[in-house]
Amino acid sequence: MDCSFAYYSRGRQLSRYCEITSSRNSWPFPISMKAALFALAPIVLSFGFQHKTPAPPKPTAPAYKSVQAIFTKNCISCHSGDHPKAAIDLTSYAVVMEGGEDQPIIKKGAPKHSLLIQALRGADNVRRMPPRMSPLAEKDIMLIENWIKAGAKP
Repeated sequence: MDCSFAYYSRGRQLSRYCEITSSRNSWPFPISMKAALFALAPIVLSFGFQHKTPAPPKPTAPAYKSVQAIFTKNCISCHSGDHPKAAIDLTSYAVVMEGGEDQPIIKKGAPKHSLLIQALRGADNVRRMPPRMSPLAEKDIMLIENWIKAGAKP
């Protein structure tokens, strides 16, 4: 094996080049180039993993107070008092969670399976609420859906 050295002007070793006579083990670059390739490979490969976009923060669950404000504005005229329609009283959290004459109107964590959302959207052969009025604004329905999805907490 024949090796030669090259130096900087200050005496530091620049590179070491070895000629290996065996064609089986020959490497066309100087040994320092091989070392540089192995040293830089993890750095180069890690660039793709360093620039990940952080996940957006989880939205906070709407407070029941916001949901109750929607009920008060749009639903209380029919769903309150001694004889609310369909026995669904929307005047407080406790009575909302009790449900109506047939079943609970809210399934915590599952807005699509909640009778309340089905009625607000007029989905699955459920009469759209409020009747004889324009539908609730999409942002209001989404707020109620997000509240239910987050567990329908008081």
